Amino acid sequence: MRLLSSHQLEIALELLSQGKLIVFPTETVYGLGAPLSNIEAVQKIFQVKQRAKNHPLTIHVAELTTIEKIALDIPDDFYRLATQFFPGPLTIVLKKTHQFSPIISGGLDTIAIRMPRHPIATQLISLLGEPLVATSANLSGKPSSTTVDHVLSDFSDLREGAVIDGGKTEYGIESTVISLATATPLLLRLGAICQEEIESCLHKPLLKAQPFSFAYSHLTSQRSVCWFQDRRELEKYLQSAPPLRRFFITTYPLPGFHQIENRNLYTLLRLAEEEKVEEIAILDTPHLSPALRERLVQMGRVNQNEPTSDQ
Repeated sequence: MRLLSSHQLEIALELLSQGKLIVFPTETVYGLGAPLSNIEAVQKIFQVKQRAKNHPLTIHVAELTTIEKIALDIPDDFYRLATQFFPGPLTIVLKKTHQFSPIISGGLDTIAIRMPRHPIATQLISLLGEPLVATSANLSGKPSSTTVDHVLSDFSDLREGAVIDGGKTEYGIESTVISLATATPLLLRLGAICQEEIESCLHKPLLKAQPFSFAYSHLTSQRSVCWFQDRRELEKYLQSAPPLRRFFITTYPLPGFHQIENRNLYTLLRLAEEEKVEEIAILDTPHLSPALRERLVQMGRVNQNEPTSDQ
């Protein structure tokens, strides 16, 4: 896969016109995309990513007027959210027009729409003159890519297409996903925008889809994930637990622990993969955000200490 700078967008556009895929930065994670009008190229996204065909893709736009051409029955709540959060790390699910291939929507009658804030993504879409259909630029089952190195590692065997280097992403986790295709707004995935911000904007509570396993399917793993409320509980566990290659995580500086935050989540998970750890031990704190908690819970088999009261 060819590496491009932000000053080489014309090369990216040429590759897109040839049916090649482009990896581009957003403020959340890197995206693997193709033009909305090129269904053959869109199909390549599933092949390259090794993604299930029934998983919908997201339509990335640069202007609100584009959304009004591709969605039906747009509610007032959409415009409230768009006014506050677009462009930004929010994906909104709306009813779709009949012009879309079921490949894009995963066979559903809805589409997921996002307006990324990253200047490279915005400029690329604007120059292309149509939306980019995309998903996170990682192999299925691998953590999302937040740097070019992550992308090149996952797609080292891909000989066509290119990745545009936009540096390390700002948020480091995916967008929050809200569905407005139902009578009551539905939270489909926690992300860079918290639930309280959405509810404050809409002046109403959100329903929360359960389970979130589909939203975090890229975090599937066989490793054990263990939660501990304090160090004494962890130390007691380690005294009787079998010797395993462990990876220790918490939200504050602590010797022997990796300090985690939204921005470095996927970097740490990739490091854990490189070290071939068998178990991830999480020292829980009030500073662990709900979005991080959901993703960590979904990574693998969770022990009996898994917090459930606020999930």
